[in-house]
Amino acid sequence: MSRTQLTQCPGRAPVAPRVPRFTAWLLLTAMATSLSYAQDQPTITPNYKDADLSQIVEAVSEITKKNFIVDPRVRAQVTMVSNSPMSADAFYEAFLAILQVHGFVAVPAGNVIKIIPDANARQVPANDLPDRISSSSDEIVTQVIAVKNVSANEPYFQGHFPVKPIMPGVLIIEAMAQAAALLGCVSTAEVDRNGHLYYLVGVDQVRFKRPVEPGDQLVIIVEFEKVRQNLWKFHARATVADDFVAAAELLTTTVPEEGS
Repeated sequence: MSRTQLTQCPGRAPVAPRVPRFTAWLLLTAMATSLSYAQDQPTITPNYKDADLSQIVEAVSEITKKNFIVDPRVRAQVTMVSNSPMSADAFYEAFLAILQVHGFVAVPAGNVIKIIPDANARQVPANDLPDRISSSSDEIVTQVIAVKNVSANEPYFQGHFPVKPIMPGVLIIEAMAQAAALLGCVSTAEVDRNGHLYYLVGVDQVRFKRPVEPGDQLVIIVEFEKVRQNLWKFHARATVADDFVAAAELLTTTVPEEGS
């Protein structure tokens, strides 16, 4: 490290060495908002007129401290004006409403929020995920939901059982299998849907916890897991009022219908 010395000129005071001066340029991005703090709570007064949606996303991220991933297809010119300050929560709710108006949706995915076209929201699982999948997972679950309103007039209640009517467990499994066949039928383009039949060829890991009685609404959720050599594997579970009823692993296969 070199040592700098003062230069002494005759008849003059010591002169300090010339120090390079660096000019820092601050790039100011024009924001159509005004941020302030009231009682340690941030507020914002939006004043967007025909602004790009990405500008609002940046402002929402700044005030809410949320992280966003924006689908490249999410584009819009937005007008959002308020004559009074808005809290972070109120601003976020208004932001969600704007997304809905323009056909987009915000989908939580772990520590980030994805902004995608609303048509894709149907592919995002909600609160009916199987236990094996985390709510923050990006895995796409293909499922079908079947609903059976169990009436007291069901013929099997006459003998099962006369004193205590209970829906037979084999019929719950049969209902799962029919829902699985429907899911398999609509999930593939490789099989001629009109010329094939779905056969139930295997049932595994069956368990029951709660009986199904007259007046119950039985909800069956079936997820597709994999297909190999024309064997389709599904996971099915049944609930009544969100209470677990039964679960099973199902195997089905397709066979050509006679005459097709």
